[in-house]
Amino acid sequence: MGGSVHGTRCQCGHESSVSVGGNTECEFPFYCKECGLVSVNIMGELNCPICSSAEINEYGKEPISIKDVSDEYPVIQCYDYEAYWHGNLCPICKQHTMRFGPAEIFFD
Repeated sequence: MGGSVHGTRCQCGHESSVSVGGNTECEFPFYCKECGLVSVNIMGELNCPICSSAEINEYGKEPISIKDVSDEYPVIQCYDYEAYWHGNLCPICKQHTMRFGPAEIFFD
């Protein structure tokens, strides 16, 4: 399974990127209360890669993401983990206004 990098954007001006998938690690975006938006290897221990906290929540599930009725298909997916375009918690403004964009880069 290859991986991809997806941009994120919020109406507050926050922009970032996350890794999804991969061959040796399978990363997926999570929210850490201390570090914000992080890419976590879902094949290992589910801890923040920055502060090692186990108190992280995956994007795509409540309360970090709220599915929008216009979201028919997930924009990012890795195994059973998936998240949609809209309704994602922004690590800066703390509103559910962050969007995941389509893949910008693909990697092995």
